[in-house]
Parts: sequence; C-alpha cells; structure tokens
Amino acid sequence: MPDMADGAQSRSLSPALPTPQTPYGLDYKGVFLPDTDRWRKYTALGTFNYRYAERERKRKVMKRHRIQFPSTDVRELSQDEVYFYLLDGEGGKTKIRLHEYDRIYRIPGLYEQVVFERLKCQSPSTVTEVLKYSLSQSDQRLNELRVLDLGAGNGMVGEELKKHGVSRLIGVDIIPEARDATERDRPGVYDAYYVMDLCSLTVDERN
Repeated sequence: MPDMADGAQSRSLSPALPTPQTPYGLDYKGVFLPDTDRWRKYTALGTFNYRYAERERKRKVMKRHRIQFPSTDVRELSQDEVYFYLLDGEGGKTKIRLHEYDRIYRIPGLYEQVVFERLKCQSPSTVTEVLKYSLSQSDQRLNELRVLDLGAGNGMVGEELKKHGVSRLIGVDIIPEARDATERDRPGVYDAYYVMDLCSLTVDERN
C-alpha cells in the first residue's frame, strides 16, 4: 500500500469507511489530495490513519466466528481455566481456554470477537485515555513519546496509541503467534516487534 505522502494521484475511499481525523482535519471518506505543499503537511500519523481505515474496511468483511460460552458458572474457575467453544458449523465444537493466546491468535478476528465484542473488554481505549489524562497534567504530549508495549499481543493497544500520534512504538510479547497476528492484521503499527521472555533473556538479548 503506498504511503499517503507519496500519493501523486487523488484517491477515493468507500463511504462505508470510518472517518479518523489527522491533526489537519482530513476526512477519510473524502478524496485524498494530490501531491502539493498542502498535502506534504500530512505526517506519518496521516499515513497510519489511512492504513487504519483500510484495516477497518477489511475487518468488516472478515469471517464471523460462531462462539459459545459454557452454561456453567465460570466464577468457580480460575482465570487460566475459563474457556469457550468455537463452533465449526457442522455440529462440531472446539474447546479453547481464554488464555490460550497462541491458538486464538492463529484465527483472524477470533480474539477481537471473543474479548472485545462478547466480553466487552475496553482495555486499549482505557489505557490510552489514562495515558492522555496523565500527560495532560504535565508538559508532555503523546506525539512526543516513545512507547515500549510489553505484552503487546495482536497490537490492539498499539493501534490505539498510534492513532493518537505516539511517535515511536516498540512491541514485545512472549509468543511468536502474537507478532504474527499483528503483522497479519495490523501491519505497520509497531516500528519494531520482538518475541522474547524478559524474565529469561539470553546473553545476546541482554546486549
């Protein structure tokens, strides 16, 4: 996908797309401007928002999964034992524990559907709002920060941070499936993404 700053020709997006705004007010349901002095004002944040809009469009047509939660009282289960069933449409179902992130991340859209749509998790937006509030009490701004996202998962928190203009974003997670899911579903969110266990770094990783 071409960067916005390099777009020599105007380009239209579907009216169905969301309309994130750049600091300069570009509406992504409208027509992208040609390569002029005004166009050059749109920064890397604008490029990211273009890609964000494209990802949202693709996400809308992503396969919907049939999910079933157990009828038993899950409050009796420990956090690592909570599970759900993924139905295959032919009468079969697969039991997946909620913390089996490696299995969940391999299936596009499953994590978002289970955790955010069904369980109503708001962590990415909450973390970002808390950070914004904290910065409002100081003389710093989000677009001046360099952020290390530990436990980055499939990049949902990183995506929220980047939408608000964080200048540099590094992701770290312990399982490769998390990085693979990020590169598949949210390419370009992180400036770099490392798979490592920070509690048991090798000599090379320490250096």
